[in-house]
Amino acid sequence: MTEDATAAQAFFEPTATGFLPTGAAASPWDGAHLSGVAIGGILAHAIDGVSGGMSVARLTIDILGTAPRAESFLTVTTRRDGARIRLVEAELSAGGRVSARGTALLVRAIETPAVESPLAYPPPESFTDAAQTNRPALRGATQRRIVYGDLRESGPGAMWSRVAIPLVAGTPLSPLVRAAMLGDMGSAIGSVLPVRDYTFPNLDIAIHFSRMPRGDWLLIDALTDTAGNGLGIISSTFSDRDGVYARGHQTLFISPR
Repeated sequence: MTEDATAAQAFFEPTATGFLPTGAAASPWDGAHLSGVAIGGILAHAIDGVSGGMSVARLTIDILGTAPRAESFLTVTTRRDGARIRLVEAELSAGGRVSARGTALLVRAIETPAVESPLAYPPPESFTDAAQTNRPALRGATQRRIVYGDLRESGPGAMWSRVAIPLVAGTPLSPLVRAAMLGDMGSAIGSVLPVRDYTFPNLDIAIHFSRMPRGDWLLIDALTDTAGNGLGIISSTFSDRDGVYARGHQTLFISPR
């Protein structure tokens, strides 16, 4: 189950009752499982359907274990539904086991003064596409343009990224889905440990939004901290062409190879 993502037309193909992952959804750590990009995206896709015109203020993805790259199913539950806030939970399962859970806090939308942080870097047209990775996962499914740092070397970094294929075949990418998929990429550009010596999959994605992103090119600026105890935390700032739209974190599970 390591086919090249370039052959995939989407991350998931819809089935009668669920979603079938393609090669684009494969984890870079183990192609038999789903990547965090795919997990975050499909849970955000489920939450999109119940937003009801409210604004997503926070999206949290908890990865509860490895998610097999097999037919997957979504369940959505509204935990609280009030006039000012709504709390929605989505679960991803396969083979009778829940592998990830997404929780969204939505708030009522009203007009208030805007005070926004501007874009700190040049737009994506100022940079060239990064070389495609040697790993099958995500190859051809995303474009990446490095602002600073390096995908192959340790240290903080920033990059523009564009998801080049739909998450679910036949369904356009929504702003929330784009944001959730980018939320997993902090470890790619902001890692502090050499990937040849360590694995560091993330256990969660947490994004706090001031608004939804605009456009298909989105920027992530990421930095990783670790105290040498097998735990790491990625701190990320998310921008589009108009400026910062969210800030977030990821928890890393670090192990020697």
